[in-house]
Amino acid sequence: MRKLRNMFLTGMIVLFFVPGAALFAQYDITDALGDVDEIAAAVNSIFGPNLGGMSYVGDPVGYAIIPHGAIGISAGATFIPLSNINTGTFMKVNFADMGSLAYFPIPAVGAHAKFTIKKKFELGVKVAGIPEISDKDAGVAVHNLIIGGKLRYNLVGFKLPMLKGGVSVGAHYEYMSGGLMMTESETIPIDVEGLGDAEDGTFATTAGFETMWKSGTFGGEVQANVQVLFLNFFAGSRVSTTVGKSTTTMKGTGTLTGDGSGVVVTEPTTTVNASQTVNPTGLDPYVFGGLELKILGLVISGKLTYNIRNQNYVIDNGLRLQF
Repeated sequence: MRKLRNMFLTGMIVLFFVPGAALFAQYDITDALGDVDEIAAAVNSIFGPNLGGMSYVGDPVGYAIIPHGAIGISAGATFIPLSNINTGTFMKVNFADMGSLAYFPIPAVGAHAKFTIKKKFELGVKVAGIPEISDKDAGVAVHNLIIGGKLRYNLVGFKLPMLKGGVSVGAHYEYMSGGLMMTESETIPIDVEGLGDAEDGTFATTAGFETMWKSGTFGGEVQANVQVLFLNFFAGSRVSTTVGKSTTTMKGTGTLTGDGSGVVVTEPTTTVNASQTVNPTGLDPYVFGGLELKILGLVISGKLTYNIRNQNYVIDNGLRLQF
């Protein structure tokens, strides 16, 4: 759990050091509050368009249609590109230069079960997410819950000596609810003239930061698999749409201080109250593939999924008992 907490801390605390960008001769407290609002919008852009990918993690993976039933556990993460953080803002930030922070990880652990009806229909359910993780010293808390279900139909199957496989189609639904809460005190540099080598002032904030999300994702998929001895190779495609929203708020106080040059107008401490909401829209097309190793009734699996539209990807690893 400490590792998951540190992944969130590393990703989110960096966002509070993003400088506001401006193109005017003077910069006052009103402009600073406008930049804070842009930061809220930028942070929220990480979550809103990618709710569907976040709820995909922990999905039951494997055979086109299992013989009878299975129960298992999974762990994985959705990796969201931070290049999307500039959407809808005037900030020009290149997170790709930050190495591992080029993608923001949303991890999850879960459990799933599935069973087959008359060798043609497979019904699966999952519960995944992050139980509440908090660090009182850092002022951070995060939680997430994903509940999903899937129904698949076996279109065709074949079985040969040492070789078998099949093709299936399916429909799915996933409900997700969660949030990230932080309390931060940061000093953000202000570069009004845009020279990059000069600091025209600072904006010191003490604010509560909160992003809350809730969504429902539904769609369909097609999957094919080929099993050679103990190895099962599978690949497929999924199309889904998500209904929901992600809301980011920042509430607290902020003080703007200039360097004395007159570019920044110094004003007293004021209230910071920013709020932004993003709703996911459109269809999300995915491609996925993976490999499983079956030893008696135990199956070890791994899957990689890529969202063609939003360019996020999901890594899943699973362990299940199949019978």
